[in-house]
Amino acid sequence: MKSRTNLFELDAANTNWPELVQMIADQPYPLHQSGLDALPGDASIFGLARRLQESKLAVARLRPKLKIGIVFAVWKETNRLLARTQDNPLGENSLAVKFSALEWLLKDSRIEWSMYVVDDGCPEQSGHVVEQLRRSLSCPERLHVDYLDRVVPGNRPPFHRLKSVNDSKKGGAIALGCLNAIKDNCDYVVYTDCDNSVHLGQLGTLLEVAERETLDAVLGDRQAPTSDFVKHPERRFEDDIARKVVAHIGRLMIPISLPLSDVPSPFKLFTAGFCNELMEELSVFDFAFDYDVVISIAAKDRKTRAVPYTFLDSYESSAWHSIGTYRIWADKLRGIATSVSKNGYAISATMREILLQLDSGEKIQAAMAASLPEAANNLQFGKLGNSSNWSPDEILTWLRKGS
Repeated sequence: MKSRTNLFELDAANTNWPELVQMIADQPYPLHQSGLDALPGDASIFGLARRLQESKLAVARLRPKLKIGIVFAVWKETNRLLARTQDNPLGENSLAVKFSALEWLLKDSRIEWSMYVVDDGCPEQSGHVVEQLRRSLSCPERLHVDYLDRVVPGNRPPFHRLKSVNDSKKGGAIALGCLNAIKDNCDYVVYTDCDNSVHLGQLGTLLEVAERETLDAVLGDRQAPTSDFVKHPERRFEDDIARKVVAHIGRLMIPISLPLSDVPSPFKLFTAGFCNELMEELSVFDFAFDYDVVISIAAKDRKTRAVPYTFLDSYESSAWHSIGTYRIWADKLRGIATSVSKNGYAISATMREILLQLDSGEKIQAAMAASLPEAANNLQFGKLGNSSNWSPDEILTWLRKGS
């Protein structure tokens, strides 16, 4: 992982870094690595600028007239939606930044676009904040705001699987936004996060790959060899072993190869028809919903491709802080099991017992506080899910010893 220190120094100096990289990308000559030393700032800025330039060239090569819907959910996102001020030091002005990125990328192109924002039952009324920000946008007619509690409870798929908005953590809102975009006759639907971690100026690359290869989905993969996944310098790393243990157990449940290694990546593009199919069948609505989507893609054996992109970590206002890492991990394991079963695959009795041992955040935290076996300490992110490295029987034996 790379340090993002220089980007944060730029923010502290009140420099609008998204506009900075757009300005660099607009240079009339190709950006090559050899020019890095002459560029102020760090490699993260240059690498992103180069991706933006490639993305804009990709848009220029597209010939068909297309309509794109961009979707994101909001839950406790008021800080990041608003601009940075003394009273709001974690502000990202994220709605305006997303609009600016798309206007920059798609200006003078044959691509029409709209943005679909859905409030996921936010206690801070993030959806209303988005509506208030509408008047400051240069093209407010492109913004569509909806609320999950308008369709939950209800009989419409997939929302009939939710008893209340409290059963959703992002997944329900993303599904509603995607279905709204499809209803508006979008050809492609993209979902992302509310923050500025994904510069939407990179969208052109995904679109060109989808059109050129007639794919059902193009999935941004932060773990691809040529991706730039830039972690916030204050993000903690000491939970990496616990993360590997949980991820390994999750992967052991999945009996098929997945189309990308970075399942939760917040940059995914789908054709409208395939997106409609996936969203109406969605069965997992918390932070594990991406696993339901990706496992379903693999089970359906549809035409997809993973592509690299630049991701700049937005950490301080992450919803993970409100919900809790261990609870999210418990939801992840439960969600994977739900999706695997939904797609017709069996889960062994041993794996089911492991899930019972880890069915809450408190149980996972207690298990990780116990002495971990050598096999757990030796796990590597690139080889998770391989039972020869740490088998289900060995995991269950370890859990029973600690209980």
